[in-house]
Amino acid sequence: MKHSQHPRQGVVLIAALATLSIVVTLTATSIKEAIRGRQEVRKQLWMTQSLWLCEAGMQRAFEVWSQENDVEEIEWRPTISELPDWVVHVHSKRTNDGKSISILSTATMTHQTHSNLQFRRSLSRSFIRTNESNTKDDLKL
Repeated sequence: MKHSQHPRQGVVLIAALATLSIVVTLTATSIKEAIRGRQEVRKQLWMTQSLWLCEAGMQRAFEVWSQENDVEEIEWRPTISELPDWVVHVHSKRTNDGKSISILSTATMTHQTHSNLQFRRSLSRSFIRTNESNTKDDLKL
């Protein structure tokens, strides 16, 4: 029976393959975590942006109401080029005496390339007129 001149070649090959598989596994895990982190950052960005847009929609409805205009629904698409996917819908309901109003502002983002991906946030507030002038009114949450 003939023996190989280098009996450790098989052991070295197995060690190299094991090391390579560990490196590949660690690299794949790192890439997966980086993608997950990026998605989380993007989600936080969408949450913050949607809050700002809801607040802006609420402010628009409040301004219309404080000028004694009776508008129940506003649809607003931001004109900023970085926000082409966002639409803000604002619904308001005034009480019969005209002294208070409830406003529901909803910001919706539909992804350009993935139409099944949507992000939506709503904000609801009630405003009560505390004086007869059109100055800033108190806010009741």
